[in-house]
Amino acid sequence: MDILKIIIEHFFKSLKFRPKISKGFKLKKRVLFFGLGGSGFGGEILKFLSKRVILVEKNYKFSFQQKLDDFSTIVCSWSGKTKEIQLVLNEIKKTKPLIVSSGDLASKFKNLPTIILPKNEFPPRFNLGYFISVFSFLEEKKLWRRLQKINTKKILKKVLEILDDKFSKDVILKIKKRISLVYSSKENFPLAYLMKIKLNENSKIPAFCNFFPELAHNELSFLPRYSRKFLFVILKDKKEKFIEFQVEIFKKILKNSEIIEIILPEEKLEKLIFVNLLSDVLTYKISGSNIIKNKTLEVFKKKFRKI
Repeated sequence: MDILKIIIEHFFKSLKFRPKISKGFKLKKRVLFFGLGGSGFGGEILKFLSKRVILVEKNYKFSFQQKLDDFSTIVCSWSGKTKEIQLVLNEIKKTKPLIVSSGDLASKFKNLPTIILPKNEFPPRFNLGYFISVFSFLEEKKLWRRLQKINTKKILKKVLEILDDKFSKDVILKIKKRISLVYSSKENFPLAYLMKIKLNENSKIPAFCNFFPELAHNELSFLPRYSRKFLFVILKDKKEKFIEFQVEIFKKILKNSEIIEIILPEEKLEKLIFVNLLSDVLTYKISGSNIIKNKTLEVFKKKFRKI
């Protein structure tokens, strides 16, 4: 079976996952989330879906200065083997953080609330559906039920229409020749970050991301001079009229640059599903079955665990 088909079917299946929380856990108005890499993106999902104050900590040392009593704490590690996360858990275990993992973290910290994710051979970035399911469920049960009603095949069809053969060949050629800069609004920045992650890890190519209006206050100063080195991918939201106005100014300033605009769906859960599918299909067209393997990162992680 085609590896892309396996990845997509796995993603759709994982969106149906209904979390079971041992020993009870409820989100407070403020949440502190610990996670790195693909697991850390779970925090970005929660920020994207939630109206709460969500702080995402991506560090091997606990560096948060405020009292944790006012926060719900969540520690996410897909493998359960991430050394940085184990160090954090040892520091904050008295706060009774929620552990989200498919690994054996729960057995090492038996008295903490947990959500056990089903084990599989895919790395965290291909288990995004589980994180969407878990954090939509934690945010609000109604949100999770909404997730179950989304027509994922319809979204996939839209993705495939966008990435038809002619478009794909043109974009892939530009991606291979240039550095991709993925831009969005601040609200949709987790989506730009997701596409950047997939381009980096799946296709092993340089890609970076930023958001309007912040990028207009720093990197825009050098882009006209170096624009031929970049491919600009702009994730557009029809609801964001003010940002749309800024995008039009941006396009006029960089009128001789390669700019691709992608229109996002209106609803947040659909946006997440759409960008994830778009990124996986695009990176598969670039790299084929090599989108799964990532030897460089594995070498780093193994050596770090020995320290």
